[in-house]
Amino acid sequence: ILAFNPLYAEYQVIIHLDPNGIIMQETPIVGDVNLSPTTINRGQSSTLSWNYEYANNVDIKGLGVYGRSGNLNLSPIASRNYEIEVTKGSQKKIENIYLTVIQPNQNITFNSNINRVGIGQPITLNWNVDNAEYVDIDNGVGTGLPLLGNAIVYPTIDTTFKLTAKGYEGVSDANEYLTIDVVNNSVINSFNASSLNITTGEDITFNWDVTDSEGLV
Repeated sequence: ILAFNPLYAEYQVIIHLDPNGIIMQETPIVGDVNLSPTTINRGQSSTLSWNYEYANNVDIKGLGVYGRSGNLNLSPIASRNYEIEVTKGSQKKIENIYLTVIQPNQNITFNSNINRVGIGQPITLNWNVDNAEYVDIDNGVGTGLPLLGNAIVYPTIDTTFKLTAKGYEGVSDANEYLTIDVVNNSVINSFNASSLNITTGEDITFNWDVTDSEGLV
């Protein structure tokens, strides 16, 4: 005669008849876990669902311990693995499921009001960055800068400025470069006229001597 405690009515066993008596053995853990979808864009969510017959509990590592069946909405900011440990009596079963998170592209605009300047003359650097935590620009411009901004610099030699868009978790850093050509400042050595006093219609000749100039206007 077999007697079952009603408290364990959901505890499933396999019964073997043996010459030496009855052997009771736990049934294996039966059930599954699903993730839908398995790939999302950052900011979206995926549903993790599970159903394990007669399980005592389902431990989703890092999230909590749950009943034998259920579902969770997951919205991680980076791709990650989820480890699920299912317990049934003395048995344990480990499942692993991976959620891929596609990160947004970093869009960088980095320019200046002019790309050619005299020694020590001011230029304005302008930048606009999407999907980053903050901005760094080398050559003394600054670190931890906002994603949208500008800065005035005074280069004395040809300079390449490197802008680094610092990615938040799951997003790699991105770089953009801007080169400024620095030329010698123009020097006016002399500028005069053939006469300082003329009558209407009379010709006059201007003379000049300029160094390091690309042209006169």
